[in-house]
Amino acid sequence: PALSFVLGAYFFLIQKVSLVSKTSKEFTCALVFTTGAWSAPLFYAGSIRFSYLILFGLFFLLAFCNLLLFAEREKEIDRRCRFPSLIQGIGSTAAQKLIGVLLAFVIFISFFAIFLFPAGEGIVFLPCLFMGAGLLTIELFSEKISSYRLIGDAVFYLPVLLLVLK
Repeated sequence: PALSFVLGAYFFLIQKVSLVSKTSKEFTCALVFTTGAWSAPLFYAGSIRFSYLILFGLFFLLAFCNLLLFAEREKEIDRRCRFPSLIQGIGSTAAQKLIGVLLAFVIFISFFAIFLFPAGEGIVFLPCLFMGAGLLTIELFSEKISSYRLIGDAVFYLPVLLLVLK
């Protein structure tokens, strides 16, 4: 239900307001992806705990950073195809700083949330910690990593660790 609402609002904005063309594709795609990935779990959770909201936010930031990483590496393609990108608006240097700050924030919050919440809830932040570290590694060593897309997408399979650890 939430995903269909977000998609409907997105298509409305594209058709009627043309607001989306002025925003970055990275933000919009991260929001749609996060809503799609989290709408069913939040719906079936019954009650929404504070830790779930933090996870939702961290997951959004991870998706946003991942898409910024891709856009930074593919900025020439976006420019040629006339896809609006945050990278085009703020430049590569500012984008790299933004990615670094956001990923450091995710890692910091994830680390402390592991210990702040009770053991059963805190452990769910462990994949966010590893995901943030994985994306930060791509950001720091991207010139040496040719398969950044594969690794960037694979990072989002890390939550499967929770199923294996249980």
